[in-house]
Amino acid sequence: SKSGADPKIEISAFDCKGKPETIVLKNADDNPHDMTGWEIVDEGVKHTFGFPNGFTLDSGMSVKIVSGTLGNDTGSILYWKKQLVWNNTGDAATLLDSAGSIIQTMNCP
Repeated sequence: SKSGADPKIEISAFDCKGKPETIVLKNADDNPHDMTGWEIVDEGVKHTFGFPNGFTLDSGMSVKIVSGTLGNDTGSILYWKKQLVWNNTGDAATLLDSAGSIIQTMNCP
């Protein structure tokens, strides 16, 4: 049985064809979660997004990670890189926790 200590962080949306591209993570847990050390990688690990140190995702809240344009990070939007990251066909986003364990993989819809 699961101990409930596992953070309920999930990929709730993934737009790999837009300009800019976006991926949304939601904290479905009752507690805020420190995302320090968590990463999102693409298939083949050509691109890696690392969450800023001390970034906390509050209970019930979402954060959007944007690639393909630059901007100023806020509590709800983080900017990855200016160039597009996701292949429009066959790419997959994988969410890794701070220990490098796979939390979730979502294929490009």
